Amino acid sequence: MSFPTQMKDNHTALLLVFMSLLISLVNIENYLLTAVDAKSNVYIIHMGKKQREDAKLLKKTHHEVLAKVLGSKEESARAMVYSYKHGFSGFAAKMTESQAQKISELPGVALVIPNELYKVQTTRSWDYLQLSSRYQTHFLQKSKLGEDVIIGLFDTGIWPESEAFSDKAGSSVADRSYNGLGVGTVRGGATQARIAMYKVCWSVFGGGLCAGADILKAFDVSVRDGVEVVSVSIAADVPSYPEADQRNAIAVGAFHAVAKGVAVVCAAGNSGPSPQTVQNTSPWILTVGASSDDRSFPTRVKLGNNWTIAGQAMFTGSDTGFIKLAYPEVSDLKYPCDCKSLTEEDTWAKKTVVLCFTTAFREGSVEESASSIRKAGALGLIVAENPTRSLYVCDDDFPCVQVSYDIGMKILYYIRSSRSPKVRISPTKTHDGRPVSTKLAYFSSRGPSYVAPGVLKPDIAAPGVNILSAVSPSDPKANSAFAFMSGTSMAAPHVSGIVALLKSLHPDWSPAAIKSAIVTTAWNTDPSGELIFAEGEPMKLADPFDFGGGIVNFNRAADPGLVYDMGTEDYLHYLCAMGYNNSAISQLREHPTSCPTKRPSVLDLNLPSITIPSLTKPTKLTRTVRNVGHANSSYKAVVKPPQGIRISVRPRLLTFNATNNTISFTVAVSSTHRVTTGYYFGSLTWTDGVHTVNSPISVRTEIPILS
Repeated sequence: MSFPTQMKDNHTALLLVFMSLLISLVNIENYLLTAVDAKSNVYIIHMGKKQREDAKLLKKTHHEVLAKVLGSKEESARAMVYSYKHGFSGFAAKMTESQAQKISELPGVALVIPNELYKVQTTRSWDYLQLSSRYQTHFLQKSKLGEDVIIGLFDTGIWPESEAFSDKAGSSVADRSYNGLGVGTVRGGATQARIAMYKVCWSVFGGGLCAGADILKAFDVSVRDGVEVVSVSIAADVPSYPEADQRNAIAVGAFHAVAKGVAVVCAAGNSGPSPQTVQNTSPWILTVGASSDDRSFPTRVKLGNNWTIAGQAMFTGSDTGFIKLAYPEVSDLKYPCDCKSLTEEDTWAKKTVVLCFTTAFREGSVEESASSIRKAGALGLIVAENPTRSLYVCDDDFPCVQVSYDIGMKILYYIRSSRSPKVRISPTKTHDGRPVSTKLAYFSSRGPSYVAPGVLKPDIAAPGVNILSAVSPSDPKANSAFAFMSGTSMAAPHVSGIVALLKSLHPDWSPAAIKSAIVTTAWNTDPSGELIFAEGEPMKLADPFDFGGGIVNFNRAADPGLVYDMGTEDYLHYLCAMGYNNSAISQLREHPTSCPTKRPSVLDLNLPSITIPSLTKPTKLTRTVRNVGHANSSYKAVVKPPQGIRISVRPRLLTFNATNNTISFTVAVSSTHRVTTGYYFGSLTWTDGVHTVNSPISVRTEIPILS
């Protein structure tokens, strides 16, 4: 995990929940059975609204229902995997398909669904976010570093023996690095918060897989344990099930948790840079994309003609000295030879540094090529690719240096024009700060949401590239206590830590109010004021579908001025607006629910953003803000309309006082475009001269062809 938040052991009442608990939800034997036994599988049974609150009586009821189909209490006990008693009523059990059909026909059973699988998706990042001892702001001190706030982590687990979780090191672990790279103090963002670790994922079948039954149990137990923030570094494959579908364990579990006041923070997924790949898109979830920070790892590469370039790598071996440099030339009639085609049979590479080109980023692909070419006797690899800040982690003494395509072509020209091309690679260094710029990570999943295009996703971005993280000795790639990791699973815990700080500062704020504060106060430029670019093909200026509101900024989120708040009733209106039927919504809510006759509009959901995926005619939408700043204050609207879009706000001045802290306003939107367009972006900002409450606007004009 990349979130080394400390625990204290002087509050015994809360320690029942934390690291010593380390819930291993489904044992691995049972889990594997669900994947390999064609006759038996795990099914999740939803019982509808809880008829009683007593957890023991609920569990007894669940066993009785299961026994009716399996024939005995003993068989029921053997088959039962989980009993869900806190967030909702239901259970998970092993049974055959025919038994699942029989149990679905019993009175009191609302729904039976098969278990689903999901996938698992630091020393500088907190300085970058201005949340460290160097930035002792008033709000950071007032938050008491998240003291006693409970953060629930859903992931592959933690290694409790790690010094990142040891009170002997206080609230931080100084002078830690990955083999000398990234030296600094490893710490969390909310160092006085508590961790409740829920192991929902297992390293099986060549990767980290997580079962829906486990995820639902984690949500259920976390509500019982008093968790206030849930951090989920997990996402389904695209496309996933809609949020009203009980097979979407994250959306369903999060819905019940948020209804109990628990903030749920989820990774956006690692399927970027293609659009409409973002996951965990429910409006009650805070969805996090991944950015880089201002750290880089320059690696000096000197050619035999004395030309020196700075590549990027994590090479901690010795200076190579000048050695042979080669490129795998192929006939024009053959398929181009790129990095992934290198094998251990390429004996020509012996005692050589190999230059190769790669056209697509795929996690592990270059590392696999490096391992193969090393077995053939190669001494290093130079990879020419579309620029990305995500670095390949090859063996420590085997350099895998990344350069851009244009630099790669210059190296290739040198190889082809020299009788004896040589290269010298020096050990990698660490550089923090300027001139390194912030970028949205290539892999970070992008919007718009394919489930609900009118709901902006991701909501926010945070550092998730080359994060120095504590690792378990059981990790096959681990050769030290810390390693660099990348992914939206690294970004989400950063935001979870900030949510914990906000919970400590504002314990009465709802999850929606916290999300609003984070989205409307984010950095649209990096902390040094430079524009943020999104890695991709090609690289471009980042927009709301890349990073939502921007890069998370705690010091402004702590005092946002205004918030856009929502609760369960708002989310029910959203589900009705999405067209889900009453039965599906009732099953999710576990209470009979009927949508209004006139279908509401998704555009009126009280989000801290405005997204119109199909503007076919002039449209009006409504938002409501609550003043959480000085009681007597006035806010003026500042509109930056998207290109070709007219926007008017009424009223343009919001005046609050001690008896009136909530005001609604309308936004009228129309287009001057005469053709169907892509998305254009703008913003609506409310300001009182001290606070700036910024809502990103995304609008796509659509001119119907058929009337």
